[in-house]
Amino acid sequence: MTPAKSDGSYFKFMDKITKTKLLITDDFGLKQIDHKQCNILLVIIR
Repeated sequence: MTPAKSDGSYFKFMDKITKTKLLITDDFGLKQIDHKQCNILLVIIR
């Protein structure tokens, strides 16, 4: 996700995610995420 912000594809990705009727998130807790990644995840969940 973080590299997507730097190359401009972040907004395309977010548009695609927000149009999805069902988003299944799996395997959380397997890898620690940093503060930026946590904020991006919260934006997606909302």
